[in-house]
Amino acid sequence: MFNVIFVILHYQNIDDTINCINSIKKLQGLDSNYKIILVDNKSPNNTGKELEKKYINDSNIETVLLEKNYGFSKANNIAFKKAKEYNPEIVLVLNNDIIFEDNNFLLNLSKICKNSKKYDIICPDIINLKDEHQNPMKEKEMNIGKAYKNMLYEFLFYLLMNVYGIRNIVANRRKKREEKWFENYYKETLKNKICLDNFIPFGAFIIYTNQWIKNEERAFVSDTFMYMEEDMLGIYIKQKKYRMLYSEGLKVRHLEGRSTQNTNENQYKVLKFKSINKAKALYKYIMFCKKMKKAVDKSGICCYNDKAVSKRCPIV
Repeated sequence: MFNVIFVILHYQNIDDTINCINSIKKLQGLDSNYKIILVDNKSPNNTGKELEKKYINDSNIETVLLEKNYGFSKANNIAFKKAKEYNPEIVLVLNNDIIFEDNNFLLNLSKICKNSKKYDIICPDIINLKDEHQNPMKEKEMNIGKAYKNMLYEFLFYLLMNVYGIRNIVANRRKKREEKWFENYYKETLKNKICLDNFIPFGAFIIYTNQWIKNEERAFVSDTFMYMEEDMLGIYIKQKKYRMLYSEGLKVRHLEGRSTQNTNENQYKVLKFKSINKAKALYKYIMFCKKMKKAVDKSGICCYNDKAVSKRCPIV
Protein backbone atom coordinates (compact mmCIF):
# COMPACT_ATOMS: atom_id res chain seq x y z
CA MET A 1 0.00 0.00 0.00
CA PHE A 2 1.30 3.46 -0.94
CA ASN A 3 0.39 6.17 1.54
CA VAL A 4 0.98 9.05 -0.88
CA ILE A 5 0.70 9.13 -4.66
CA PHE A 6 1.55 12.12 -6.84
CA VAL A 7 -0.17 12.36 -10.23
CA ILE A 8 1.69 14.62 -12.67
CA LEU A 9 0.34 15.46 -16.12
CA HIS A 10 3.13 16.08 -18.63
CA TYR A 11 2.88 17.79 -22.00
CA GLN A 12 5.97 18.85 -23.91
CA ASN A 13 7.81 20.94 -21.31
CA ILE A 14 10.28 18.40 -19.96
CA ASP A 15 12.26 20.88 -17.86
CA ASP A 16 9.21 21.82 -15.81
CA THR A 17 8.35 18.15 -15.25
CA ILE A 18 11.86 17.22 -14.12
CA ASN A 19 12.00 20.25 -11.80
CA CYS A 20 8.61 19.29 -10.34
CA ILE A 21 9.78 15.72 -9.66
CA ASN A 22 13.06 16.94 -8.17
CA SER A 23 11.16 19.23 -5.79
CA ILE A 24 8.99 16.27 -4.70
CA LYS A 25 12.04 14.15 -3.95
CA LYS A 26 13.38 16.86 -1.62
CA LEU A 27 10.28 16.84 0.58
CA GLN A 28 10.77 15.98 4.24
CA GLY A 29 8.76 12.99 5.43
CA LEU A 30 8.85 11.30 2.04
CA ASP A 31 9.77 7.66 2.71
CA SER A 32 9.88 4.76 0.27
CA ASN A 33 6.12 4.31 0.60
CA TYR A 34 5.19 6.80 -2.13
CA LYS A 35 4.62 6.75 -5.87
CA ILE A 36 4.75 9.28 -8.69
CA ILE A 37 2.49 8.48 -11.63
CA LEU A 38 3.74 10.52 -14.55
CA VAL A 39 1.29 10.58 -17.45
CA ASP A 40 2.39 11.93 -20.83
CA ASN A 41 -0.44 13.42 -22.89
CA LYS A 42 1.07 12.27 -26.22
CA SER A 43 3.67 15.03 -26.39
CA PRO A 44 4.55 15.55 -30.08
CA ASN A 45 8.18 16.33 -29.16
CA ASN A 46 8.59 12.78 -27.72
CA THR A 47 9.48 14.08 -24.25
CA GLY A 48 7.20 11.43 -22.74
CA LYS A 49 9.52 8.72 -24.04
CA GLU A 50 12.51 10.71 -22.79
CA LEU A 51 11.01 10.79 -19.31
CA GLU A 52 10.21 7.08 -19.43
CA LYS A 53 13.85 6.35 -20.29
CA LYS A 54 15.15 8.76 -17.63
CA TYR A 55 13.13 7.19 -14.80
CA ILE A 56 13.06 3.57 -15.96
CA ASN A 57 15.17 2.43 -12.99
CA ASP A 58 13.32 4.54 -10.40
CA SER A 59 10.85 2.21 -8.68
CA ASN A 60 8.93 5.17 -7.22
CA ILE A 61 8.09 6.62 -10.64
CA GLU A 62 5.69 5.00 -13.09
CA THR A 63 5.43 6.58 -16.55
CA VAL A 64 2.20 6.22 -18.52
CA LEU A 65 2.40 7.09 -22.24
CA LEU A 66 -1.05 7.87 -23.64
CA GLU A 67 -1.84 6.95 -27.25
CA LYS A 68 -3.27 10.42 -27.92
CA ASN A 69 -3.71 13.83 -26.31
CA TYR A 70 -6.84 13.41 -24.19
CA GLY A 71 -6.76 16.93 -22.78
CA PHE A 72 -6.57 17.96 -19.14
CA SER A 73 -9.45 16.17 -17.41
CA LYS A 74 -9.41 12.76 -19.08
CA ALA A 75 -5.62 12.39 -18.90
CA ASN A 76 -5.66 13.22 -15.19
CA ASN A 77 -8.55 10.81 -14.68
CA ILE A 78 -6.64 7.98 -16.37
CA ALA A 79 -3.74 8.61 -13.97
CA PHE A 80 -6.08 8.94 -10.97
CA LYS A 81 -7.66 5.58 -11.73
CA LYS A 82 -4.17 4.10 -12.00
CA ALA A 83 -3.28 5.64 -8.63
CA LYS A 84 -6.29 3.98 -6.99
CA GLU A 85 -4.87 0.56 -7.87
CA TYR A 86 -2.28 1.14 -5.11
CA ASN A 87 -4.92 1.85 -2.42
CA PRO A 88 -3.51 5.25 -1.46
CA GLU A 89 -4.48 7.33 1.53
CA ILE A 90 -3.73 10.58 -0.31
CA VAL A 91 -3.58 11.41 -4.02
CA LEU A 92 -2.02 14.72 -5.04
CA VAL A 93 -3.03 15.71 -8.60
CA LEU A 94 -0.82 18.50 -9.91
CA ASN A 95 0.35 20.23 -13.05
CA ASN A 96 3.93 19.60 -14.13
CA ASP A 97 4.68 23.31 -13.59
CA ILE A 98 4.12 23.11 -9.81
CA ILE A 99 7.22 23.43 -7.63
CA PHE A 100 7.40 22.50 -3.93
CA GLU A 101 9.52 25.29 -2.45
CA ASP A 102 8.59 24.37 1.13
CA ASN A 103 10.34 21.10 1.99
CA ASN A 104 7.96 20.65 4.94
CA PHE A 105 4.90 20.49 2.68
CA LEU A 106 4.23 16.78 3.29
CA LEU A 107 4.83 17.10 7.03
CA ASN A 108 2.29 19.93 7.19
CA LEU A 109 -0.15 17.92 5.09
CA SER A 110 0.30 14.93 7.39
CA LYS A 111 -0.57 17.05 10.42
CA ILE A 112 -3.73 18.31 8.75
CA CYS A 113 -4.83 14.79 7.83
CA LYS A 114 -4.14 13.45 11.32
CA ASN A 115 -5.92 16.31 13.07
CA SER A 116 -8.97 16.18 10.82
CA LYS A 117 -10.34 13.10 9.06
CA LYS A 118 -13.45 14.84 7.77
CA TYR A 119 -12.04 16.56 4.68
CA ASP A 120 -12.14 14.83 1.31
CA ILE A 121 -10.42 17.53 -0.73
CA ILE A 122 -7.58 19.74 0.45
CA CYS A 123 -6.59 22.83 -1.52
CA PRO A 124 -3.14 24.37 -1.02
CA ASP A 125 -2.10 27.99 -1.35
CA ILE A 126 -0.97 28.16 -5.01
CA ILE A 127 1.27 31.17 -5.68
CA ASN A 128 2.27 32.21 -9.20
CA LEU A 129 5.48 33.91 -10.32
CA LYS A 130 3.97 37.33 -9.52
CA ASP A 131 3.30 36.22 -5.93
CA GLU A 132 -0.44 36.24 -6.60
CA HIS A 133 -2.60 33.67 -4.78
CA GLN A 134 -4.67 31.44 -7.06
CA ASN A 135 -6.70 29.60 -4.43
CA PRO A 136 -9.60 29.67 -3.68
CA MET A 137 -10.35 30.25 -7.35
CA LYS A 138 -13.72 31.93 -6.69
CA GLU A 139 -16.78 31.68 -4.48
CA LYS A 140 -19.34 30.34 -6.97
CA GLU A 141 -19.55 28.60 -10.32
CA MET A 142 -20.41 30.51 -13.50
CA ASN A 143 -24.15 30.93 -14.04
CA ILE A 144 -25.74 29.63 -17.24
CA GLY A 145 -26.53 33.08 -18.64
CA LYS A 146 -22.90 34.13 -18.46
CA ALA A 147 -21.81 30.77 -19.87
CA TYR A 148 -24.03 31.26 -22.95
CA LYS A 149 -22.65 34.78 -23.44
CA ASN A 150 -19.03 33.69 -23.10
CA MET A 151 -19.59 30.72 -25.41
CA LEU A 152 -20.89 33.06 -28.11
CA TYR A 153 -17.95 35.44 -27.65
CA GLU A 154 -15.38 32.65 -27.91
CA PHE A 155 -17.00 31.11 -30.97
CA LEU A 156 -17.11 34.51 -32.71
CA PHE A 157 -13.48 35.14 -31.83
CA TYR A 158 -12.59 31.78 -33.36
CA LEU A 159 -14.48 32.51 -36.59
CA LEU A 160 -13.23 36.09 -36.96
CA MET A 161 -9.60 35.13 -36.41
CA ASN A 162 -9.87 33.21 -39.67
CA VAL A 163 -10.55 36.50 -41.52
CA TYR A 164 -7.14 37.78 -42.59
CA GLY A 165 -8.04 41.49 -42.78
CA ILE A 166 -9.36 41.80 -39.20
CA ARG A 167 -7.72 38.95 -37.31
CA ASN A 168 -5.12 41.22 -35.69
CA ILE A 169 -7.86 43.45 -34.23
CA VAL A 170 -9.81 40.41 -33.07
CA ALA A 171 -6.72 38.80 -31.53
CA ASN A 172 -5.94 41.97 -29.57
CA ARG A 173 -9.55 42.16 -28.37
CA ARG A 174 -9.38 38.50 -27.31
CA LYS A 175 -6.15 39.03 -25.36
CA LYS A 176 -7.46 42.19 -23.66
CA ARG A 177 -10.61 40.34 -22.61
CA GLU A 178 -8.48 37.58 -21.07
CA GLU A 179 -6.17 40.08 -19.34
CA LYS A 180 -9.17 41.89 -17.85
CA TRP A 181 -10.53 38.61 -16.49
CA PHE A 182 -7.22 37.82 -14.78
CA GLU A 183 -6.95 41.37 -13.40
CA ASN A 184 -10.42 41.16 -11.86
CA TYR A 185 -9.80 37.62 -10.63
CA TYR A 186 -6.63 38.46 -8.70
CA LYS A 187 -8.12 41.70 -7.40
CA GLU A 188 -11.03 39.76 -5.89
CA THR A 189 -8.83 36.92 -4.60
CA LEU A 190 -6.45 39.26 -2.79
CA LYS A 191 -9.22 41.53 -1.51
CA ASN A 192 -11.38 38.76 -0.11
CA LYS A 193 -8.67 36.42 1.21
CA ILE A 194 -11.30 34.18 2.76
CA CYS A 195 -12.50 30.67 2.08
CA LEU A 196 -16.11 29.67 1.68
CA ASP A 197 -17.55 26.25 2.25
CA ASN A 198 -18.61 26.06 -1.40
CA PHE A 199 -15.66 27.72 -3.09
CA ILE A 200 -14.33 26.66 -6.48
CA PRO A 201 -10.85 25.08 -6.18
CA PHE A 202 -8.02 25.98 -8.55
CA GLY A 203 -7.29 22.96 -10.74
CA ALA A 204 -3.50 23.20 -11.01
CA PHE A 205 -3.11 21.28 -7.74
CA ILE A 206 -5.81 19.44 -5.78
CA ILE A 207 -5.29 16.89 -2.99
CA TYR A 208 -7.81 14.05 -2.73
CA THR A 209 -8.32 11.92 0.34
CA ASN A 210 -10.87 10.03 2.47
CA GLN A 211 -14.32 9.62 0.89
CA TRP A 212 -13.35 10.98 -2.52
CA ILE A 213 -10.74 8.24 -3.04
CA LYS A 214 -13.13 5.65 -1.67
CA ASN A 215 -16.13 6.65 -3.78
CA GLU A 216 -14.82 8.25 -6.97
CA GLU A 217 -12.97 6.92 -10.01
CA ARG A 218 -12.10 10.37 -11.35
CA ALA A 219 -10.21 13.43 -10.20
CA PHE A 220 -12.26 15.73 -12.47
CA VAL A 221 -15.90 15.18 -13.42
CA SER A 222 -15.74 17.07 -16.73
CA ASP A 223 -14.99 15.64 -20.17
CA THR A 224 -13.72 18.93 -21.61
CA PHE A 225 -10.37 19.08 -23.38
CA MET A 226 -9.48 22.16 -21.36
CA TYR A 227 -11.35 24.92 -19.44
CA MET A 228 -14.33 24.84 -17.03
CA GLU A 229 -13.04 21.80 -15.10
CA GLU A 230 -13.04 23.67 -11.80
CA ASP A 231 -16.60 24.98 -12.06
CA MET A 232 -17.96 21.52 -12.84
CA LEU A 233 -15.94 20.02 -10.00
CA GLY A 234 -17.22 22.67 -7.59
CA ILE A 235 -20.85 21.90 -8.48
CA TYR A 236 -20.26 18.16 -8.13
CA ILE A 237 -18.55 18.56 -4.75
CA LYS A 238 -21.54 20.45 -3.39
CA GLN A 239 -24.07 18.00 -4.75
CA LYS A 240 -22.22 15.01 -3.27
CA LYS A 241 -21.59 16.91 -0.01
CA TYR A 242 -17.84 16.38 -0.03
CA ARG A 243 -15.90 18.54 2.42
CA MET A 244 -13.11 20.87 1.25
CA LEU A 245 -10.37 22.58 3.18
CA TYR A 246 -8.22 25.47 2.02
CA SER A 247 -4.88 25.60 3.79
CA GLU A 248 -2.63 28.64 3.86
CA GLY A 249 -0.03 26.41 5.50
CA LEU A 250 0.42 24.35 2.33
CA LYS A 251 2.26 26.55 -0.16
CA VAL A 252 3.49 25.74 -3.67
CA ARG A 253 4.81 27.76 -6.60
CA HIS A 254 3.00 27.68 -9.94
CA LEU A 255 5.03 28.51 -13.06
CA GLU A 256 1.69 28.84 -14.87
CA GLY A 257 0.68 27.92 -18.36
CA ARG A 258 3.97 27.35 -20.12
CA SER A 259 2.92 23.96 -21.57
CA THR A 260 -0.05 25.56 -23.34
CA GLN A 261 2.08 28.44 -24.60
CA ASN A 262 4.60 26.01 -26.04
CA THR A 263 2.03 24.12 -28.13
CA ASN A 264 2.37 26.60 -30.99
CA GLU A 265 4.45 29.74 -31.49
CA ASN A 266 1.94 31.32 -33.88
CA GLN A 267 -0.20 33.67 -31.78
CA TYR A 268 -3.25 33.34 -34.02
CA LYS A 269 -3.21 29.56 -33.88
CA VAL A 270 -2.78 29.67 -30.10
CA LEU A 271 -5.69 32.08 -29.67
CA LYS A 272 -7.90 30.09 -32.07
CA PHE A 273 -7.00 26.93 -30.16
CA LYS A 274 -7.98 28.58 -26.89
CA SER A 275 -11.22 30.07 -28.23
CA ILE A 276 -12.61 26.94 -29.89
CA ASN A 277 -11.78 24.77 -26.88
CA LYS A 278 -13.28 27.30 -24.49
CA ALA A 279 -16.46 27.52 -26.58
CA LYS A 280 -16.76 23.73 -26.59
CA ALA A 281 -16.07 23.58 -22.85
CA LEU A 282 -18.73 26.21 -22.13
CA TYR A 283 -21.29 24.24 -24.14
CA LYS A 284 -20.47 21.09 -22.17
CA TYR A 285 -20.62 23.13 -18.96
CA ILE A 286 -24.12 24.38 -19.81
CA MET A 287 -25.27 20.80 -20.44
CA PHE A 288 -23.63 19.70 -17.18
CA CYS A 289 -25.36 22.46 -15.21
CA LYS A 290 -28.75 21.54 -16.64
CA LYS A 291 -28.16 17.92 -15.71
CA MET A 292 -27.14 18.88 -12.17
CA LYS A 293 -30.13 21.19 -11.85
CA LYS A 294 -32.44 18.30 -12.69
CA ALA A 295 -30.72 16.26 -9.98
CA VAL A 296 -31.30 19.13 -7.53
CA ASP A 297 -34.96 19.34 -8.44
CA LYS A 298 -35.37 15.62 -7.76
CA SER A 299 -33.23 15.34 -4.62
CA GLY A 300 -33.89 18.72 -3.06
CA ILE A 301 -30.15 19.19 -2.49
CA CYS A 302 -29.22 22.74 -3.39
CA CYS A 303 -25.94 22.72 -5.29
CA TYR A 304 -26.56 24.89 -8.33
CA ASN A 305 -25.66 28.57 -7.95
CA ASP A 306 -26.83 28.54 -4.35
CA LYS A 307 -27.83 32.08 -3.36
CA ALA A 308 -27.87 31.27 0.32
CA VAL A 309 -25.28 32.97 2.50
CA SER A 310 -22.18 30.80 2.57
CA LYS A 311 -20.39 29.95 5.78
CA ARG A 312 -16.69 30.44 6.17
CA CYS A 313 -14.72 27.25 6.08
CA PRO A 314 -11.61 26.54 8.13
CA ILE A 315 -8.36 28.06 6.91
CA VAL A 316 -5.28 26.42 8.38
